[in-house]
Amino acid sequence: MKSITPNNSPVLPKLRIFNPSRLTDAELEASFIVRQQLFEKLLQQILNEKKSHVPQHHLIIGQRGMGKTTLLCRIGAELRKAEYVDQYIPLQFPEEQYVEVNCLSKFWLNCLDSLADALEEEGDSAAVKDLDQRIRLLDRSGLGEVELADAGQGLFIEMIKVLKRRPILLFDNFHLLLDRLKESDYTLRAFFMKEGAPILVGGSTAMPSDTDDYGAAFYDGFMIHLLHRLSLREMQDVLKHLAELSGNANLAARIYEETPRLATLRDLTGGNPRTTVLMFELFARGFSEDAYEDL
Repeated sequence: MKSITPNNSPVLPKLRIFNPSRLTDAELEASFIVRQQLFEKLLQQILNEKKSHVPQHHLIIGQRGMGKTTLLCRIGAELRKAEYVDQYIPLQFPEEQYVEVNCLSKFWLNCLDSLADALEEEGDSAAVKDLDQRIRLLDRSGLGEVELADAGQGLFIEMIKVLKRRPILLFDNFHLLLDRLKESDYTLRAFFMKEGAPILVGGSTAMPSDTDDYGAAFYDGFMIHLLHRLSLREMQDVLKHLAELSGNANLAARIYEETPRLATLRDLTGGNPRTTVLMFELFARGFSEDAYEDL
């Protein structure tokens, strides 16, 4: 796993470029730089949802490295704070979870596993032990697909009522998950389009066909948020912020002096946030003679 470990830095964490889910909430918040406006917008829209209304679901679309996973993790970290923990419980799913979730029963079992993980992180060992036991019983029940899916959904609903907290489901690669569950998409829609239902926030590299096909289950079911490439100023701000957090005053002072070099690199790399963080690791060791050598 690629990481950055600046010397003598008590503030800047190891930036896990390809797996931000392994950062602690504090590390994630300290290193979260770009997409601040979108983060605040999404958070406010989640907080404004009323339980008496059908929720607005959200889909974040961007190429790989544009910050989808980090944004989803940041939302989860925020909702785990004390001021929100009594009202919400964020459930995060690994990027590759769509591989094993190929039917509705596995979807609900996956949701239950994520709920158990969230409760474990909160230190509720009694609830985790009880839920894990009930998940194992379901998994070994020998029920058919339809019965198992109904039982899994029923247990999930029961847990929501017991907790009295609204789940926020944070899915990466959501378009792939929808493709895998195509045969059950209308069943899922029926669940998530009810008043007070859990809120879906998905990340996707492409627009799922379900969202723009008039005859599809989730047509017009999501508010779409597009992640565009960083502007030159945003790229410079990211580099300067990382330099300041790492205590590299010399690099921080030079960022805006190197505008022509950074403009060239931005154009050549597409203004990708992940690539920008990789550039920081390079520049922290000193600028080369020209931009093409940096590239």
